Formats: sequence, structure tokens, C-alpha cells
Amino acid sequence: MPRLPHACIAPASTRLPANDTERYPLAFELQGPLQHSSVEVWGTSSHDKPTWEAPAPLTADRRQVGGIRELFTFQSRRLALVGDEQGQVLGVRYNKGSKVEELLHDPHLAYRAGEEGVFPLRLQADRALWRDSSTYLLHRGNGSGGHAPHTLEWLSSPSTLRLLGTSRDTAYAVDVFGLVNDQAKMELWRQERATIYPSILEDPDR
Repeated sequence: MPRLPHACIAPASTRLPANDTERYPLAFELQGPLQHSSVEVWGTSSHDKPTWEAPAPLTADRRQVGGIRELFTFQSRRLALVGDEQGQVLGVRYNKGSKVEELLHDPHLAYRAGEEGVFPLRLQADRALWRDSSTYLLHRGNGSGGHAPHTLEWLSSPSTLRLLGTSRDTAYAVDVFGLVNDQAKMELWRQERATIYPSILEDPDR
């Protein structure tokens, strides 16, 4: 049973960039003609495989996550269907799965540094998204460990702009989706839109 161990959809906010013409609505998929040497963004490598392609049966222990494919299919919980001789399901067994030794940063999320470490930026019920623009536009080299979503960093690179046929002054609409929760209680669902410029994203002094 694949499940995101850090519950990024619930407490964090996911950013999906798209330009006005919608010519590249799938530009940020795992595969595609626009994907180039992007290990830094996606974490993809020869060791990054979905759970069902693991070379050996998984055990309930701590392990590293090689990339986004493994992250999105990571089994932090496991289900086993119990059937009879006719193939009918009679019940289900539920058990804990693996734990992540060191969590891979989701390329769609912005991260901020705090006293307890670096964690995804969360939506807040009483705070508009733009008030956290200093975090979701944070340059990777700021020294704190926080950073903008890797997808936005990828978008602002000169090689990506050339592939897209756009310039650093192109305005991109970034849709942000997320849930605001209090532990296990979901308080609200929110969608916001911000405007992003590659010229700002690539500026280390932003």
C-alpha cells in the first residue's frame, strides 16, 4: 500500500507551475522530452525505482529513499488481503511498513529551516500564502537549509528556459494546493495562485 510517509498532501503545500499558454501542462512529470540531467531536482538515478521493482522483498526497517519514484511508492504501511480457496477476499491484515532513514525532499514543496530541522512549508488557516513568499522563493545557497521547490529552481535555469522557448521575464502562474490540519483533524482545503518570474528565482539575493 503506497503512502507518503511525510503526508505532504495534508500538512504541506504542493506547487504546480504552468504557463499561460498551457503548452507544457505535463512539463513537470517524471518522464518526458523536457526532462534533462535533473538528478538535483527529481532525485532520479539508477537506484531510484518504484517499490514493486525492488530487487529484494522489503522489510520493516529504516532505509534510504533514492528518488521521487521510490518516495511516491514508499510503503510506510502494508496491507495483505486474506482470501479463500475460491479467490474471495475474507479480510485484510494491516501492519507497519518501513521508516525513512533520511527523507528525500519532495521537489514540489518549499522547505523552511527551524529549531528542530528543515521541514516543508505548511499552509496556515489565518495566514495568506504571499506572506510566506520569502520562504517559497528562498535561494538554495542561503545557508539555512531551506529552499524554494526544486521544480521552480529547475524552471528558472537557462537550459530549461531555452527548452521551453521562454525567457527569464516570462510570468508563470503557480497553483498551490494543500490541506490545513490539526494533528489528525482536517480543518480546511485551500488552493491559491501566485505569479513567479524566473528572473527572480535565479537571483541569489532574492
